[in-house]
Amino acid sequence: MINRHEKLFIFVYNGFVMDIQAKRIELAKWILDVGEDLLNKVNAIKENSSSEIIVYSVSGEPLTKEVYVKKIKEAEARIESGQFTSHDDLLKEMQDW
Repeated sequence: MINRHEKLFIFVYNGFVMDIQAKRIELAKWILDVGEDLLNKVNAIKENSSSEIIVYSVSGEPLTKEVYVKKIKEAEARIESGQFTSHDDLLKEMQDW
C-alpha cells in the first residue's frame, strides 16, 4: 500500500500506474505530436503556472516566482552597495529601544 508520505508519486493513466518521471516522458512524447492550436493551449498553461503564488512575505503579501526573484535580486544589490545594517550595528541600535 502506497502512503502519501512516500517519495514515489504515481498517476493512473489509461489503466496503468506511472511514476512521475514516466509521466513526464509520456507527456513530452505526446507534445511532440500535437497540433499548433493545442500546443498554444499547453503553452498558455505553462505561462500561467509561472504566475502562481509560491511564497508569502513576512507581512503576508503573496508573491509569484517572478516577483520573489526580483525582490531577492534587489536585496542582493542593496547588500553589495553597502545598504544594510550589520549584526553589531543592530545590537547597538536595539539597546536604545
